[in-house]
Amino acid sequence: TRGIRCKSGDTTDLLHTDEIATVQAILRIIQNPLQDIPLVSVLTSPVFGFTSDELAKLRCIDKTADMYSLLCKAADTKSKHFVDTLNALRHTARISTATQLLADIYSRTKLLSTYSAMPDGDIRLANLQSFFQIVSDYENAGPKDLSRLLDFMDAAEQRGFVGTGNEH
Repeated sequence: TRGIRCKSGDTTDLLHTDEIATVQAILRIIQNPLQDIPLVSVLTSPVFGFTSDELAKLRCIDKTADMYSLLCKAADTKSKHFVDTLNALRHTARISTATQLLADIYSRTKLLSTYSAMPDGDIRLANLQSFFQIVSDYENAGPKDLSRLLDFMDAAEQRGFVGTGNEH
């Protein structure tokens, strides 16, 4: 391989854990916030905690608009916080490495403390740290932009080779 850590066998696929799926969805909406499926996934994650009622209220603003446009139009504090956070992360993505972006995501969203406070928090935290290391190893093989990182993650997911020994 290219010196990128991976495991296979009877392990939980790291990319399919809730916490890593949330990080991947955040990365996808940083690249393109008009993707409603990853956007709604991030909004309803423990990181941002939007309820179905809150999403329904947003939808009532304009039944034909995409969710990101609705968030940008919304006047509530939660939506404004989300849009501000996403805009800051999109700026980071334009000027930083993948690992710097991931560190900024972890910091701005308080992702590590959010998931570590949940059941199996120690496992979730270890998964997030493992994911950071995988991204770091990937980046060390040569500078990569966000688009190439997402392509790498898609390929890894198709192969199912990135795993942990942790079940939750």
